[in-house]
Amino acid sequence: MLSALIFGCSRPLVTSLQQACTGFEDLYVYKMMCNYPRSYELLQLLNVFTPELVFLEVGPSSEALRAAAEIRLHSPKTAVVGFAQRLDQQQLTDATDAGVCDVLQTPFDFEDFQQTVARALDRSSEEKTGEVYAFLPAKAGSGSTTTALHLAGSLANEYKQKALLIEADLRSGPMAFLLNVAHGLSVADALENASRLNDEVWPKLPAQAQGLDVLLAPQRSAAVGYSRWNYQLLLSYAQRRYKQVIVDLPEMVDEGAEAVVTGARTVFVVSTPEASSLFLARKRVAELQSRGVWDTRIRIVLNRYTAKDAKIEEIEGILERRVPVVLPEDSDAGRATIDPERFNRGSVFRKSCSAFARLVAGVEAPSPPPPVEVVRQTGWRALFQRAFQHS
Repeated sequence: MLSALIFGCSRPLVTSLQQACTGFEDLYVYKMMCNYPRSYELLQLLNVFTPELVFLEVGPSSEALRAAAEIRLHSPKTAVVGFAQRLDQQQLTDATDAGVCDVLQTPFDFEDFQQTVARALDRSSEEKTGEVYAFLPAKAGSGSTTTALHLAGSLANEYKQKALLIEADLRSGPMAFLLNVAHGLSVADALENASRLNDEVWPKLPAQAQGLDVLLAPQRSAAVGYSRWNYQLLLSYAQRRYKQVIVDLPEMVDEGAEAVVTGARTVFVVSTPEASSLFLARKRVAELQSRGVWDTRIRIVLNRYTAKDAKIEEIEGILERRVPVVLPEDSDAGRATIDPERFNRGSVFRKSCSAFARLVAGVEAPSPPPPVEVVRQTGWRALFQRAFQHS
């Protein structure tokens, strides 16, 4: 649940914004004021309510700019969203300079409201260095979870990346079984406490396995979904702690997990060569695009490919897009995740995932050794060399 405060000088505008906020079940307005609080009063409100959001009417009044600057000073993690009936370019620039993350203008459209709040929360978070990579299957059983797990393992163990694996399939995630690890807390706990994550709370949440931090799915299927704000706050915090954040998503992306795919650097749709899987892969791509994911960030991973399958060019024709990652059929891949020795030693599949991870990590492939010049020698020199080598 996101907490918010509303400050403004126009009662009709403040009331209109408050009504817009009621359309969001996961947004709770603690206090609404038709004026701008004085400095000491503002500081007291910030300390008492610790809001994630402050809605601030901006415009001609310099009081709004003063309040925005004080919020940024005393509560830098609080996102300040401006609202106004109309705003000229200079007023918008002044508001931004004062610390306003984004601005809503009337009428308060539902979709625009949602996107503006999401951008503001993202911009108000501390500097993020990590990248998010999302995996989802074209259809159930395509091997998306195994692929995400092996990729994360290669990033952590071979390329020494600080990696987090998030199991976002809250209903039937198998990661605890595949890694042979038990842990009391889960990704559901992280999502429920997303607004309160800090360096004291975080270490208790992920399990450790195979060199990875893993946020496991709950032992029992989650009865409720989580909002996009919960996901966004979780990802923002994770990106400050980890170089790579790998998210394993279920087949269907709900409104909450939409924050993952829209915020990911790349979304990988994992498909097998069979016709039904390829058909559904095209459908998944269209669904992602409809949710606002840029086409340039969507990639196909072709899994369980064999020499008997159609040529890659033919498959690309069916998908109407390139297939940049091809992983071979390997019966040992699933067993390797359960057996630590197999996982670390590596199967054919894991070696292919290692090459995949190298691209994600941005590590250049090692240069091949220089060719050895073979010089044919004759006579006594050749005899001497052979005698020396065998001595």
